[in-house]
Formats: sequence, C-alpha cells, structure tokens
Amino acid sequence: MPIWGEGNPAKIMPEFLYPFISAIGIYTIFPITKDFIFTLTIVHSIFISLCMTGYTYMFIRLLKKRFSVSNSHSLLFAILFLLFHFLMFRTQESENVYMFYAIDLNCFYNYTLPNILCASIVISLFTSDWLSKEFNPSLKSAIVILILYLALFSNLYRSIILMSYIFVDIMLSYYNNVKEKNRIIVFIKTNKYKFSLIILWLFVHLFEANGARASASWTNAEPLPESILKAFMCIFEINISYQFVALSVLLFITLVVMVKKQVFRINNFKLFFSSVLCICYSVLLSAKVLPQYILRPEVNYSFIFYFVLIVSCILVKIYSIYPKTINILPILSLLIYSFINRTSPTFSNLWREYDFATLKTVIEKNTSDIIHADKCGKDTVYIIVPTVSQEDRWMFDGVNYNNILYKYGIIKHNIHIVMKEGDKIPKKFSTLN
Repeated sequence: MPIWGEGNPAKIMPEFLYPFISAIGIYTIFPITKDFIFTLTIVHSIFISLCMTGYTYMFIRLLKKRFSVSNSHSLLFAILFLLFHFLMFRTQESENVYMFYAIDLNCFYNYTLPNILCASIVISLFTSDWLSKEFNPSLKSAIVILILYLALFSNLYRSIILMSYIFVDIMLSYYNNVKEKNRIIVFIKTNKYKFSLIILWLFVHLFEANGARASASWTNAEPLPESILKAFMCIFEINISYQFVALSVLLFITLVVMVKKQVFRINNFKLFFSSVLCICYSVLLSAKVLPQYILRPEVNYSFIFYFVLIVSCILVKIYSIYPKTINILPILSLLIYSFINRTSPTFSNLWREYDFATLKTVIEKNTSDIIHADKCGKDTVYIIVPTVSQEDRWMFDGVNYNNILYKYGIIKHNIHIVMKEGDKIPKKFSTLN
C-alpha cells in the first residue's frame, strides 16, 4: 500500500518486484552457485527475458485474435514489432539507445518494466475489451486486479500509457453508443471498471504529489507556461530514426490508397488519440520537473510505443487486404536489422565511469570480504572503493552490501563497514589489468 509522505509513495511495483525477484534467486540459486552477484545476474536475466517474452506474446495474441493472422505469419510480424523498438532511436547522435534502454537494473525496475507492463495491458485491451465485462470471483480475476494495481502504482510517466487508452476508449464509446439520455446509466455500468481505474489513478497523483521526493524534485523555478513550451519543444529534439519515419509514411499512404475513406473513421484513431494524450501528459509533467526529462527513452516510450503499435497494425492491415505482402517481411526484417546493427558497443554511451566487468569484480571482492569476515566473527571490515562521482557512489556503499547480505541470511550478524576511497580501482581488482 502507498504510504503518505514517503519518498515515492506511488512506486509500489518496483519496490515490490525488485527485492521479490532477488529473494527468489537468493533462496533457490545462491545455495548452488555460492556467488551472490552471479545469482542476482541469473535470476534477474531470467525475469527480464520472461517480461520481454510476455510483451511479445501479447502482440502475437493481438494479431491472432483481432486480425486472424496465422501462427507462422504472426511470428514474422512479431519480429518486425520488436525490431522497431531497436530501430526507433538509431541515429548518429543517440548511438545505440533503444526503447527498452535502462542504465542499470534499478532503472529497469523503476522505468522500463512499468513501460512494458502498461504497454502489454494496452495491447491486451486493444485485442478485446475485457474491462467492460464482469469480473467473476476466480484466481484469474484476482491476478488481473493485482496486475492493474501494480500498473497504476508503478510510475506516473508510465501509467499514462494505460490510462490514456482507457480514457480515449471511454470517450469513443460514449460517442458511438450514447445517443439518448436513458442510455447513460447503461454506459456508466458498462464502463464502471474503467471509471474506477481513472479515479484510483487520480488518487495516485495525490499520493505522489505529497511524497518527499516530489517536493524535492519540483524545483523548476521557471514560469509554468515557459516550462511547458520548453518541454514541448524538446519533443522535436528526440533523435528518431529517419528510416522508421520513412517506413511509417510509406505504409500509411499505401493503406489510404487501399481502403480510401474507411481509414479516416474515428474509431481507427483510438491508438493515435491515446498517443496524443501521452504527449500532453508527458509535456506537462516534465514541465513541472525538468523540461529536458522528456528526452529520456524511458519517458518518451509512453507515446512512441503507440507509434510503433500503429505502424505495426498498419502493416498487418495491409497484409490482411493483400496477403502476398507476407513475402517481403523477411527482406524487410533483414533490412531493418542492418540499420540496427552498429559497430559501436551496445552500452557505449552509459555514464558509468568504469566498465561493468570491472565494477562486478570490485563488488564481488567486497561482498566476499564481508561474508568471510562474518564467518571469522569479525565486527569491522575495510573495503576499498574507487573515487567516483556522486552519481555512482551508491554502487559502492558498503552499508547496503551489509544490509542485503544480512537480510537474506548470508551473514549472521551486522558488520561495521569502513570504506577506503582510492584514486582508481586497485590493479588486483581490475579485470582490465
């Protein structure tokens, strides 16, 4: 449950899932490996892979249920769908940033995972409107309610992905169905779960606005209109791949030529309207915090996801009208992959001061020293950490090492940690020497 006045009272999902997945690894894999860092690497890698698999599965399910695409053809479209996520930011300026980009594991759980969860729910709702149906008492309904709860209490920038779709869906439903006043009651009853989610989401804002971190973050001293304008202009600074833009325009023109006026029916713009709402919300929230914040891939994912989904659905619609287009999908996939495959390292532009292999070596050395000290009955351990910026200092906080090891029973008593800071990583710790 959210706690009033805490740092991030609305971030329940990352605060729950991050330690929960870690605990699974500690209690199942660590007894076998006896390697703390390797254990966490394995368990979180498995979980991230499952999340990505679930995300892709929801898209395949959309193709099969809504567009009646066969299993084999769905896989081809799913490959393209995933490739679009990596193509989107492929420019010389952004190096190898992509839509699932996260600086570290903590950022994945706080930003990327909520994006994937909310986007997956949207794809599911776009497949079938199950929120308009009654929830029968069952384990499945309980799990769905839990997932919706975690999606709302995840991150404000991410939950808008889901809430914009629900809001647009309600508005279009009203536009299409409510012609007479006596049908308004039926309309409200049909959409009662959607209205409930919107109300709960507003309460999420109330909790987050009164959180300790929000009061510290909302320090932008500029007048709000100027800040909003800056945040909006930042959208045009996002480095979008011109290949994706060109492909999107080509596919849309092709679809218009094929179906003519039918493409301009208002119901066909549900995803587009949702993306516009996401843009407006992201601009307003960034203006309150920091206008340049909207340039981050984890933030602009909210509306760029909709563009990717729209382009993918246009491609599928063209296929449904002219099935022979399936023959060009393998070539198109190979072409897009050639744009994605770069010579620069995947994580070349991270702001970490040391490579991940070296950091892993240092952390493994320090954690093993703490574990060894516990077995020897020592009360104090001196660990050596490199001189790093304030942004990176938290990675070497020995108190955190002690707390985690003690929490999971790897050490039997708390140990006083004394950190010795050096000018650089000691040679004996570095994998580069």
